[in-house]
Amino acid sequence: MAIDIILYILVFALIITGIVGCFLPVLPGPPLALAGYLLLLFTPSEGGVTWWSITILTLMTAFTVIADIVVPALGVRVFGGTKWGNWGCIIGSIVGLFFAPWGIIIGPFAGAFLLEYATSRQLKPSLLSATGSFVGFVVGAGLKVVVTLMILLAAIVALFF
Repeated sequence: MAIDIILYILVFALIITGIVGCFLPVLPGPPLALAGYLLLLFTPSEGGVTWWSITILTLMTAFTVIADIVVPALGVRVFGGTKWGNWGCIIGSIVGLFFAPWGIIIGPFAGAFLLEYATSRQLKPSLLSATGSFVGFVVGAGLKVVVTLMILLAAIVALFF
């Protein structure tokens, strides 16, 4: 019985940490929340966790992980950036991982700006391209929040309904 209570606490601690991780780039929000949801399989409430819910939530979580890099690059494109701005955004995203947490936000912006400016020598289009990467980052964060809240809702439904 005590182990069940510890598991339930751990489930919700992971999910809440996942929600926080949507706003702190150093924590992988949706994967942490999904790990909490999967822990429900080891509790007496495991009957509420279905393979369909596991599959759907895992696919959604994988999508957010991929979207973390792709969505800022799409933002560059939407704001009029060139392929160089896209490459700068992607390279900046990867380099930014090593300088977390701020590097994850600044990296795509700086990368898009620097490569765009290096190839065009025009300030305004380069700033627009970089702004698109930031807007893409915000959209990606919103997507992570939605998926993580869906995981929270699935856990509540599995436990209480």
